Order: sequence, then structure tokens, then C-alpha cells
Amino acid sequence: MAKRPQEPNDFDRPIPGQSLTDEPGNYPWEHPPQYTDLREARDRIFQGITKPENVKQLITMLASDVPVEAIVRTVLFAGFTEGKWSVDMATLLAPVVLVQIVGIAKAAKIEKFRILLDEQPDDDFTEAMVNVSADTGVKGVKEAAKLIKEKVQAPSGGLMGQPEEKK
Repeated sequence: MAKRPQEPNDFDRPIPGQSLTDEPGNYPWEHPPQYTDLREARDRIFQGITKPENVKQLITMLASDVPVEAIVRTVLFAGFTEGKWSVDMATLLAPVVLVQIVGIAKAAKIEKFRILLDEQPDDDFTEAMVNVSADTGVKGVKEAAKLIKEKVQAPSGGLMGQPEEKK
């Protein structure tokens, strides 16, 4: 007789406020961080991302248009959850790790890669994606992409700039 998968129990979850009554120190980030010196943390990250298997994955992600900022955030968040550094240290490490990863991309001779999350991919990439989508049978993608390019324009002065006057 085959076992049926067990149905999830709605009552099998933490009680609201339970985290406030749990014993402190159950998680790595509730303890003092392993690295408190910026240079030590920077060197540890660099040693980790320059391992041959990690460099291979890093180059693949950068060549696949994954933004450097996304990789940096992932590395720093993982270190925080493992108790390697504090949130404040992660904030200080962000620009350093970004420069490290950009250096790896340049050394690998990757011509085009995205640095920021909100940076739009270049037009060649967009055109290639539109062609792939059109070839796979997604209806209206090409027309929608053209309309978006025509109608959507970034504000010229940024978010904090003077609003554009309507004509």
C-alpha cells in the first residue's frame, strides 16, 4: 500500500510573537560576527570568489547579463546569514566587492556586463530577447517591445530633479 503525501497542517507554524520569547542566540547572526575588520572580510570574500569553480560560475553569470550588484548582494547576504559579518560591515563591503567582481570581469575580457540592478540591458541584448521570444511563439512581444521603446523614457533629471513641464 503506497503512502499518501501528508497534507500540510495549518497549525504547524510559529506562534505570533514566538521569536520574541525564544532563547537568544539560535541563529548565526545573533552572535558576534566572525570578521570585524574590513580588510579581513574583504580578503576572505576575495579568496572565496577567486576559487576556480567560483570564478567559472561568476563569469557565466556576468556573461549571461546578471548584474554585478545582484551578485554582490547575494555574497554579502550569505555572509551575514552565516554570521561572517554584521549588516553594517556588509554595507561597507558592498563597493569593495563590486570593484573586485568588476575586476574579475575585466580580467576575463567580458566586453559587456551590467553593473547595477536597475540598469537596462543594451539594445543588442533586448533585440536578441525579442527575436527569441518571437521565435518561440509568444504573440505580440515584438510589437510590445517597440511600443515600450517609443513611449517609455527615463526622466531626464532623475528622481530628485525638476519635474518636466507638460507642453
